[in-house]
Amino acid sequence: MELGRYLNKVDWSILDLHDTCERKVFTDVISTGLNLLKPEKMIKFYHNDPPWITDDFKCMVKKRQQAFSTGNITALKFYRNKVNKMRYRCRINYYACKVNHLKQTKPKEWWKKVKGICGATSPFGIDSLVSHLQIDNLDQMSPSDIANTNKDSFLDSMKARSFVPLMILTYRSE
Repeated sequence: MELGRYLNKVDWSILDLHDTCERKVFTDVISTGLNLLKPEKMIKFYHNDPPWITDDFKCMVKKRQQAFSTGNITALKFYRNKVNKMRYRCRINYYACKVNHLKQTKPKEWWKKVKGICGATSPFGIDSLVSHLQIDNLDQMSPSDIANTNKDSFLDSMKARSFVPLMILTYRSE
């Protein structure tokens, strides 16, 4: 709606002033309008964040932290209550949306998604820590061989360092 109003107010005769497309006037007009109506915003995403955390929730937590750091007890209590209510609402909405559409899927897919939501499996497709190990012929090794190879790599790094034994101190009671 707003973009349509902006485009109606643009003087399109400026496009006829240039013979070539090298100045990118049309692109500049559109990108200026988009930047005015919907400016770019930096969003930080952490893999450790629960999936139900939203930008609004993060902003509310920042306000609570600012109130805490300034020592404003009234604002701190207000934002603490807001954050708690918002956390509860965000979790309910997220899980309701995730489970709601699963009722029409196959049971296998349903359980797979439920396990992903509960944290039983990683949502990023990483099944275990074994996939992160950099060991030759990992596919042909048994779990005990993988564990022993991993243990040996830790012990090798410890052998490379020379550790000085601790002195034994005696305590005299008088």
